[in-house]
Amino acid sequence: MSIANTNAAPQTTAGPREATPAPQPSGNPRKKGTRSTLLLVAGLLLAAFAAWGCMQFAFASDADDRVAVITDGEGETQRIPLSQDGMYTIETKLGQNIVEVANGQASMASADCPGHDCIDQGAISGSGEIIVCLPHKLIVSIEGGESAAVDSMAS
Repeated sequence: MSIANTNAAPQTTAGPREATPAPQPSGNPRKKGTRSTLLLVAGLLLAAFAAWGCMQFAFASDADDRVAVITDGEGETQRIPLSQDGMYTIETKLGQNIVEVANGQASMASADCPGHDCIDQGAISGSGEIIVCLPHKLIVSIEGGESAAVDSMAS
């Protein structure tokens, strides 16, 4: 004997369901991240290069305003612009010194004094910096530039 449920909803048989593929992202996600990273790095390098160029321009223009002032023990003074590269021989009764001006800096290239402490002091370029040769009573100092204007306003 078979019992049929007449109250049950009729069953419908549908055909096989079609499987829809999951949406795929366009392109490789790593490539997109790499591309934005490369653009960021390139932008930072460009900004750094621009800042470096501005600094070079600023320091080069500042070198034109500064001078090396060479004063000997007899009170004689010689002024040399830091933009004028060269070797300058200073002879006094006490001895001979050679001051070198190059790339906006002044240094004692040679001296016939004992000890050569003036040579060891290195190059100077900022306003107010000095090199002293005590045996020859010779002073090389830097004047001018932006810091001199600030110092005179602060005084």
